[in-house]
Amino acid sequence: MDRLLMLMAVVPLFAACAGAAESNSRQPALPPFFVLGCYENPGSASGLQELKEAGFNLVRCGADRKQLDQAHAAGLHAWVSLGSNLDLSSDREKRQAQLTEWAQSLRDHPALLAWEGPDEPAYQIYGPGLFDQAVPPDDPQRVGLVAKAEEAERAIARGLTEGHELMKSLDPNHPVWINQAPRHTMATLSRFMPALDIVSMDIYPVPEGCGHSDLPNENLSAVGQYVDRLRQAGPGKVVWMVLQGFSWAQIGIRDVRREVVYPSFRQSRFMAYDAILHGASGILYWGTHTVRRPSPFWDSLKALVSELNSLQPALTASEAPGQPKVEPLGAWHSVALGTKASFRQVGKDCYLLLVNEERYPVDLQVSGLRQLEEKELFALYEDRSVKVKDGGFRVSLSPYDVEVYATSRALEAPRKGRNFR
Repeated sequence: MDRLLMLMAVVPLFAACAGAAESNSRQPALPPFFVLGCYENPGSASGLQELKEAGFNLVRCGADRKQLDQAHAAGLHAWVSLGSNLDLSSDREKRQAQLTEWAQSLRDHPALLAWEGPDEPAYQIYGPGLFDQAVPPDDPQRVGLVAKAEEAERAIARGLTEGHELMKSLDPNHPVWINQAPRHTMATLSRFMPALDIVSMDIYPVPEGCGHSDLPNENLSAVGQYVDRLRQAGPGKVVWMVLQGFSWAQIGIRDVRREVVYPSFRQSRFMAYDAILHGASGILYWGTHTVRRPSPFWDSLKALVSELNSLQPALTASEAPGQPKVEPLGAWHSVALGTKASFRQVGKDCYLLLVNEERYPVDLQVSGLRQLEEKELFALYEDRSVKVKDGGFRVSLSPYDVEVYATSRALEAPRKGRNFR
């Protein structure tokens, strides 16, 4: 029995809710595993088995029991998109009927993990409807567009909230997930939070400076900052992140992204761990349908997912009390973002995750590890280790470096693809 099935045998999938009102006031329980999802459904038994073998545990399916059966046979969970039907601000009776039909026919399927609402609902208002238009800031037309967009935002947020309430009354055991674009004010993000149980953002920052992030930080570390924004906008909501599984040039966007550039293994690994250390409990990949097979990039993504899946016990464990302190030693730059650290214990084994969010190398003093005094910590996927002395150790991290230290190498899962650059 694999690690995921063992976890599922011990922990119920989701806490049942008494009704729609209660389900809206209470956050459903997390899945008993760290979510590793793929938007691309290969549609074949062999393709689904490839996802499972790589460590994926979640795949998108249509509202069709046969597709869900196929995912279940491969040992995968699935999400089903409700699309705009979740928004009851228009076509109310038709959409209510559709939601009811899908919920009643699919809610008992063992593969179903979550329902998905419309993708990027706020961006569908403000993107194509406003900011993608070349309207000068002082043009009176722009004032009218802004007012109309704000009115639409409130109406759609209310409609989605009503759709969420209906789904929770029809199916209290499966959460509703909505993905947002890496945009929008905190007020806008907050307005949509009552309509969902799980929230995510899709952020694709490679090559750096490509413009997908509209934060002042357009670097890879924007991933963690967007997790922070979601957690601030929706306290207590489950946060997933949708990360880059493609090259911008390959999906037809060749403005400032003309060269075919895929995230390297190192970049993909950083973005995943940066999301995790900021509080994400799931990572999903979009865009792999544009990647030719066989592909070194696809191999690199599977290698990373395999690593994360192997670390399931550590990634689902709560952070241990008394987290270590990480301080930069002498540095020639400002160390504005610094290094994130997380210490977790699983049985007798301990895990320390370090992520350098800087574009520069940093030298660090890690302290607060008195419980591991004189213990050897192995750097997973590297042929080296450190010994804890005086409650800590020193380490040098490269730009966007990720290091996972453990008291055992038991959770290593090496596979080809880790050297993709």
